Formats: sequence, C-alpha cells, structure tokens
Amino acid sequence: MRSCKIGLSVFVCLLAVFSTSLGSRLPMVSVESRVLAQALDARKAEADKLLQQGREQFKINLRQHCSLGNRH
Repeated sequence: MRSCKIGLSVFVCLLAVFSTSLGSRLPMVSVESRVLAQALDARKAEADKLLQQGREQFKINLRQHCSLGNRH
C-alpha cells in the first residue's frame, strides 16, 4: 500500500513538472509560428511585386521591339 502511494506521488510530481514545462513552451511556439508566418507573408508579397514588375517590363520591351521592327 505504501509503495502505491509513493508511486502515485512520483507520478503526480512528474506530471506536474512536465505539464508546466510543456505549458510554458507552447506560447513560444505560437509566437515563433506567427513571426515565421509574417516573414513568409512579407517574402511572398515581395516576390509577387517583383513578378508583376517583370511582367510589366516584359510588355514594355516587347512593345519597343515591335515598334523598332516596324521601322525597317
């Protein structure tokens, strides 16, 4: 009977230690995830902006090329 109480006490202590250490870690994971998501959003926005600029420049160059071709 006494060994069951000791075993139960050890289990409760370990459970308390692990739950508090895990609980204190979860907010950090959440913060890190939000920071990572914001960084990825910023990179995607920059990539979309550069892609749009490239498309616009391509159209400009194509128009210039076509207008030069008609001169000859």
